[in-house]
Amino acid sequence: MRISIKPKVTLIGAGPGDPDLITVKGVKALKNANVILYDSLINRELLAYAPNAKLILTDYFLQATTSPKKYAKRFPLEFSILGSNDGNK
Repeated sequence: MRISIKPKVTLIGAGPGDPDLITVKGVKALKNANVILYDSLINRELLAYAPNAKLILTDYFLQATTSPKKYAKRFPLEFSILGSNDGNK
């Protein structure tokens, strides 16, 4: 039997850095996330909403390419397709 997994990517804006300003939908998305891709600008308090998620700091990946903006747009989608739902945390 073949099981179909539909990856989902959610982009959450962290605003001006105040963790009290995140939306309710943003908090729900963090709580349900398997993997969180974040950069060094995030307020680390927000990561507490996702105690079971695999956390990946993306700054290294963005610096390793000549086109960080283009890579930043593609990385979450590519990561989800390659297996963010593999259960490894």
